[in-house]
Amino acid sequence: MTEYTTVEKKVITAADAIHRNGGRVFSATFIKKDGSVRKMNCRTGVAKYISGKGNGMSYDPKARGLQPVYDLQAEAYRMINLRSLIELKLQGKKITFAAGD
Repeated sequence: MTEYTTVEKKVITAADAIHRNGGRVFSATFIKKDGSVRKMNCRTGVAKYISGKGNGMSYDPKARGLQPVYDLQAEAYRMINLRSLIELKLQGKKITFAAGD
């Protein structure tokens, strides 16, 4: 996965930053497939609304550079493409990424 430089001049990956957030609410700004910019308030670790069938996903999202999250406005699960991530705001810190790297 591509590494990005944060505002604080530390090198981390976007997935690491989200993982270190520990399931707390954060915002992500990214470029969607259609080229439009989207800002989402979301969190990881939500399991309440997963269907009881136990099928799971038929692919590994992390292998495709995707981060599964729960979108708080839409009240639904979504994927964030980490390769097109522009900005994360978590725990009062803003991390800016070079989208498309």
